[in-house]
Amino acid sequence: LETFIIEKGNGKINPLRFFDRCFQYIYSIKEIIIADDCVLYALGTSCFEGCEKLTTLTFPSSVQTLGTQCFYNTPNLKTITFADTDEHPAQLASIGENCFWECGIESFTVPSSVKSISRQAFHSCEVLETVSIPAGTTSVDKEAFYLCNKLKAIDVDKANETYSSSD
Repeated sequence: LETFIIEKGNGKINPLRFFDRCFQYIYSIKEIIIADDCVLYALGTSCFEGCEKLTTLTFPSSVQTLGTQCFYNTPNLKTITFADTDEHPAQLASIGENCFWECGIESFTVPSSVKSISRQAFHSCEVLETVSIPAGTTSVDKEAFYLCNKLKAIDVDKANETYSSSD
């Protein structure tokens, strides 16, 4: 299994939840795409843990929950997209503890709906260089980016009343 796709209009499996460890250690998987009109509510604990070849994830705006260590040890994961448009606004409320631990992302745009980023959410993301924080994010744990040694910039939306970017 290299690619897992749930295409547009597949109402037979909606609503959907990826349970704890459902893709854990599927070494061959490289890409997961869930069409935005599919209803995917939750990604369980360690859902993608150890998917070492995984490079791309595309999720619909309906995702509300990311389990602890959801993307742990995914060193080749470069692209994670959460749909977030006027027509389908993101519903993800928080990024949980150790969610992206040892993930290979270089840049990450926090969905506009996220209010909080938990402790060590991006722990040991060794190639993470930039993060964009939206206006509505009001809580970022002081250890959210623990051991992200290449982090160069955290760009905060100018409308954010809690945080700001400094040049």
